[in-house]
Amino acid sequence: MPSLAGTTQAQAADTLAGLGLVPGVLSAASAEVPAGTVLAQQPAAGTEVGPGATIAITISRGYPAVIHDANGDIVRVGGATGEPVEPIAASEDVEEQPNASFAAPVIAYRRGPEGSTKGVAPSAQIWVIDPSDPRSARPLTDAGFDDRRPAISPDGAVVAFVSNRGSRPDDYDVCFARLDATNAAPKCIADRDVAVSRPTWSPDGRSLLVTASDGEDAGQTELQLLTSVVPSSGAPGDWTSQGLITDGMHKDRKTDQVLSSAFSPDGTRLAFSANWRSTTFTLWTLPVADGVIGTEAEQQPFVAACELSWRPDGAELAIAQRNSTCDERGRIVRVDPARPNAQTLLSRLDAASGSPVWAPPASG
Repeated sequence: MPSLAGTTQAQAADTLAGLGLVPGVLSAASAEVPAGTVLAQQPAAGTEVGPGATIAITISRGYPAVIHDANGDIVRVGGATGEPVEPIAASEDVEEQPNASFAAPVIAYRRGPEGSTKGVAPSAQIWVIDPSDPRSARPLTDAGFDDRRPAISPDGAVVAFVSNRGSRPDDYDVCFARLDATNAAPKCIADRDVAVSRPTWSPDGRSLLVTASDGEDAGQTELQLLTSVVPSSGAPGDWTSQGLITDGMHKDRKTDQVLSSAFSPDGTRLAFSANWRSTTFTLWTLPVADGVIGTEAEQQPFVAACELSWRPDGAELAIAQRNSTCDERGRIVRVDPARPNAQTLLSRLDAASGSPVWAPPASG
């Protein structure tokens, strides 16, 4: 059995055909091996095999890019090392909080004019853009409100976000807008008792998690679960609150908070950031089985975490790391939760970076 490493998929198939062998093709992300070339083979080179044997060859997919906000703009960086850095949305407005879906070739983000505080937009709309075409940027929602934290549904059709469109400017509710809309008035789940933020979809589109505070424990935030029998629904009436699912997972400190969360692409794990057991936000994970979120959370105490996002194959997370309260300038790293000490820096240490998301598939 010859070595196929470094050859293209077509070259490897021709080599195997010439030997009377059958290729079985797999693929995997690789930071070292160029996309389209053989990353591994099984059986290994030098092994004796019989005629007609199937040889598993793993083809490199290269490495997906990471999109994040940096100093009021949206940029795309190489997911392997953080290079190169390419601007995606860089207007005079503040552009931040990007989000993507593996089903759509666009990102959604928050955009608004800078207020009296440098780098801060007191009101904003949700915008969408195809990263390959800067001219495609358009406002998804109508102006005059504070729209935040967009999350594109798994089917790429709906954007969930939070907005202060009720009677109180400090009360944020979950809202929905179709991804193909422009300057649209969204539909919202009105709830005067609970302020929510940072929605995240389950891969099947039947669950939404938001961070929530109910006013009784003003300093605490938990994960609230919303469920729908209609996948990726943008209709408020389809969603039912299942309550605060993390409320019994930690001690009752008034400062205990959950900051953000993300389901793994296969739906078997939930990653989230929380400051339980410490004064610093760190990475936590929960098992998910048949759509049911577990109750025994596992901490990665050596992985500081603010916002986070799973790689499309679920092998790594892109994580924003800032100060202990996640409210100052920070950096982006990628990390395998099974190897928490091996963290790769993807952004400059002196940049105001946050909200990382793995790049969506290219259009076309």
